[in-house]
Amino acid sequence: MRLLFAITCLLPLVISGCGNAGDHTGTIAQQGTKDKHPSIPVDSAKAAAATAVLHVKLIARGEDRRYIWDTVQINQVIQNKTGVSFGKTLAVAHYAWKKGIPSSPCLIYIVPMTTADNTAPGWMLLNGHGKAAVTRP
Repeated sequence: MRLLFAITCLLPLVISGCGNAGDHTGTIAQQGTKDKHPSIPVDSAKAAAATAVLHVKLIARGEDRRYIWDTVQINQVIQNKTGVSFGKTLAVAHYAWKKGIPSSPCLIYIVPMTTADNTAPGWMLLNGHGKAAVTRP
């Protein structure tokens, strides 16, 4: 008798997906379709001034006297005005006395770094610091 009650009364609820089980499945499906890199709006003024715009995650903070060379993991190239192909990681300089790249994922706006003899040793944050060259979500 109890088995008959369970089949006739509870089975329609299970089939229709009532309750938390149906909601939980929807949540998992929505999470599976999310982009693994959160959307961060590109600052058009910064992008116009930069040579490249990259979605990055800080891997290691550098040390130096005048410039700090932070190492970042490149998640996505948003803009690239050069013929240079970026690898998976990149060393990016900023002034030692200014803010650099935050530890959370962000967009960085970079330019080629030139020296007095016009050689380009690498890449630097736009204007040399994170306040001018970083966009976070």
